[in-house]
Amino acid sequence: MGKYMKAYLVWLKTEFKRVAKRLPSLFIGAIVLTVLVGAIAFCALMVSKLRGQEMQTQVKVALVAPKDALTDMAISFVTDMDSVKEWCNFERYSLEEGLLALQSKEVAAVIELPDQVINSILDGTNMPAKLYLLQEESLGSDLLEIMAQAGISLLQVAQSEIYVTTDFFFEYSFEDSLSNLYGEINLYNLNLAINREELFKSVMLSETEGISLGVYYGATAVGMFTLLFGLLLADLVVESTDREKLLHVGRVSIGAQVIGRWKVLTLTNFIGTFIAISAFRILTNGGALWQNLKWCIGNSLYLLLAVGCITAMYMLLGTLFTDKMSYMFLLGLGSLVMGYMSGYFVPFGMLSMKIKSLACLLPTTYLHGIGRGILTSQDVNAILDRQGTLLLKQSGENVAYFCLLFWLVGSLFVCFLLRKRRCMR
Repeated sequence: MGKYMKAYLVWLKTEFKRVAKRLPSLFIGAIVLTVLVGAIAFCALMVSKLRGQEMQTQVKVALVAPKDALTDMAISFVTDMDSVKEWCNFERYSLEEGLLALQSKEVAAVIELPDQVINSILDGTNMPAKLYLLQEESLGSDLLEIMAQAGISLLQVAQSEIYVTTDFFFEYSFEDSLSNLYGEINLYNLNLAINREELFKSVMLSETEGISLGVYYGATAVGMFTLLFGLLLADLVVESTDREKLLHVGRVSIGAQVIGRWKVLTLTNFIGTFIAISAFRILTNGGALWQNLKWCIGNSLYLLLAVGCITAMYMLLGTLFTDKMSYMFLLGLGSLVMGYMSGYFVPFGMLSMKIKSLACLLPTTYLHGIGRGILTSQDVNAILDRQGTLLLKQSGENVAYFCLLFWLVGSLFVCFLLRKRRCMR
């Protein structure tokens, strides 16, 4: 046992020396890799911002209405509502100009109010307004149609209240006059319309889960750095079987070689990733240098687990494909595919539920979540549990750790079996 341990420690020391000799080239390669993934993250950030600007464009609506003080006041009451101003912009047109603008798609709809619109509401005749929409379907026209239907429903309820109150007034004796009863009904409906937004629960939806695009794609850059760092370690991951056989004969078993090499490569990858995420946090978060480093160190075990899992996948890929160029090509392709499914390029909130469900099985998803937690000072454990919820639907507690450990242990075990089989040939 002592001879075996001595031989193992000598071999492990040799592995560390091999990596130490590569540190200058690894440092230069890490700088180039950082610039590369930073460029990828910057491009993705710019695309998201441009697309976001396009989606925030308001719907333009042509309004045809009589010009008098009472009508103007009623129109301003509606158009100044926050829920209307966020997506709809009303402009005054004549009917002919509005229809021409609708045909040329300058506006999404034309609303024509009757000349005696206020009087018709007061006397109960309720002359209907006319809504002109394009024949082809669009988001703006659909929203306007829904809003019109809601308005019609409110008017129908108010009108029914007036008719029922009138019937009750003549059927039964009331102390108040009919005009006072009408006034109370109008005040009730106006109060309901003014405060209607308080009746609903507001839920904020965010493509990037409430964090800024810069921080989100900063986590993407860190994740891509970890994934592509295996390109710099290609010659260390892809090993010849002759060397493995000699070491196996020299009392360093295949299992010990797999675990030892994983330790060395994980430490190297972790140091590079830790430096990268610390640099991104300092750039995006500001504040005292020591406070940023303290937060990164406090969450380093989460990062170490994710990096160790990714490194184990490197080794499995290097075992399956012993040709260096094949390994590098497949690693780059796999990183892009897994990165897309984990929301590295397109924000995770915009992916389909099928892709999200598959992404919960990938360690790259949790690597991105750990990066977001470190960059935003959020609880990393809570983020991982929330990501796992998509897989179990009800409770995602410990799903992330199970997934990471499964990939870690599974990759190392399959790597051990394949390498042992080759040595036995």
